[in-house]
Amino acid sequence: MPQTRLSSYQGLERAIHSPALLVVIFAGAVIGAPLIEEAVKAAGLRGLRRSIQRPADGWLLGLP
Repeated sequence: MPQTRLSSYQGLERAIHSPALLVVIFAGAVIGAPLIEEAVKAAGLRGLRRSIQRPADGWLLGLP
């Protein structure tokens, strides 16, 4: 019966030896994560728009 789950070590070893997988992991970390982060931040600010009284409030909430 073939093994279906990889241990953490086996997954890391497979990623190190596969250039295509390293590119996908890198793209996800460098491109995908910031896009998702900024989209969630924008959605949160949109939900808080009634509590934002001044432009400085919006800047401070959107900064992190």
